[in-house]
Amino acid sequence: MEENRKFTFKDALATAGNFFVAIFRGDLVLKLHADKYFPHILYTFALIWLCIWVSMRIDKTLLKVENNRKELSSLEIYRDQKRSELEELYSIRVTEKNLEKLGSELRRPEKPVTIIKRK
Repeated sequence: MEENRKFTFKDALATAGNFFVAIFRGDLVLKLHADKYFPHILYTFALIWLCIWVSMRIDKTLLKVENNRKELSSLEIYRDQKRSELEELYSIRVTEKNLEKLGSELRRPEKPVTIIKRK
């Protein structure tokens, strides 16, 4: 007679109630008959925790790498600008010395260039 009985909402509420009571009393593992597998369950949770922790550490490291890459790029640009300025100064000095050796009176202008506008 019990085989034809349907599962009702009242049965679902009773099962859920028993589940929560078992959680609060600490009998959930025994009710689920998982006491034999408890070390395996702990091991699985430890592995999951370890995977999450390693993933967070990797993300943190990759974020540092990305920030350092941006900083390095800006420093390379700054270095190239300074190198360009040095090359320009070196080129002007070499040109002046060569002109002096050749006996030319051509020198660097002392005043800025004046622009004559057309009317």
